[in-house]
Amino acid sequence: MTTQDETKVAAKESVTTHVARSQATLGQQLVHCLCAAVIAVATYFAGSHFLFQKVVVSGNSMSPTLRDEDAFLMNRVEFLLRKPQWGDIVVIRDPEVGCLSIKRVVAVEGQRVELNGGKVFVDGLKLPESYLRPGTKTFSYHESGVEAFDCNSDHYFVLGDNRAESADSRVYGPIPRQNILGVVVP
Repeated sequence: MTTQDETKVAAKESVTTHVARSQATLGQQLVHCLCAAVIAVATYFAGSHFLFQKVVVSGNSMSPTLRDEDAFLMNRVEFLLRKPQWGDIVVIRDPEVGCLSIKRVVAVEGQRVELNGGKVFVDGLKLPESYLRPGTKTFSYHESGVEAFDCNSDHYFVLGDNRAESADSRVYGPIPRQNILGVVVP
């Protein structure tokens, strides 16, 4: 066999090997695409159910800050890294009826809340509430009109921004941390 014939045979073998590799590569590509699709679906499912979740406001208890039918994301991860703080707008499991509600944290564990004369006091200081409509009063549901609540360990006092239309900690008292599911991401 001449060198020229050997070159032709080598070229044929190279083409045959390349075609075989292309077929194997196509199969591998399909497996890679399938794996990528499975990972994408799993990531979406995990992210949308365990990290972030869409929440839709139902009702006016957080008006004017959040309006009926507004949609937001709830961040479930943030409170794994820190405790709820004053001013956080949170999604809670309502202790009265078990449904989800959106409220604002106005007092944290160890603080005392007093409702008196249409105002909210935390540890004796009037709560600054620039997020409320001017003239909004916060009345107690107690017949005397004055009521005090202590936030024990791992308990939080929450109120809706629309005090006239909100069932909140004035009704069910401070809520345990486990009832706070996440923080609303605007």
